[in-house]
Amino acid sequence: MIVSLTVMRASKGHIQSHTRVALDLGVSPEEILEAIEISLPEAGIVAFQTGFDAWKEVVGADGLKPSVAVHQGGSGGSGVTFERHPLECGLSA
Repeated sequence: MIVSLTVMRASKGHIQSHTRVALDLGVSPEEILEAIEISLPEAGIVAFQTGFDAWKEVVGADGLKPSVAVHQGGSGGSGVTFERHPLECGLSA
């Protein structure tokens, strides 16, 4: 439901309400964020940002802080990967 609400550009309050229900049912904050991220290709950055802001406020996250890990050795690619860890979202482990 959270993905549908995000894609349909529902109000932040509506998305937050469903986020709270999902958390109460045992869905982790990370799983909810992954669901919201699914909306990005289809609905675009504006819809995603509304869903992300709603999630962030409900779970108390500070935001995302991407980290870059450089591949050691090999040749042929940029060797750069992007990762997200729950602690980097401002969540406790």
